Amino acid sequence: MGREVLANFWADEGTVSGTKTVRFPWRSRRMTVTNDSSSASMTVSLSGNSFTLKPTESLSVKYWATEVTLQGSGVAYRVWIFG
Repeated sequence: MGREVLANFWADEGTVSGTKTVRFPWRSRRMTVTNDSSSASMTVSLSGNSFTLKPTESLSVKYWATEVTLQGSGVAYRVWIFG
């Protein structure tokens, strides 16, 4: 099994109402998006693919890009990228 060194970390946390595009300062290698809401779902769009995160769910992916789009109504979120 190969090893991977991820030396950079960047985070964006807040609340999304409507649609929000989170742009990263550099291209990510891995990303985790967390829905911190206890009652509302959130849609995450990555390169044309959409995923629905139920309350308190997380999505972790290998993702080589510089942005992610979130959609929700008063949903607390966390986006962490590693590179």
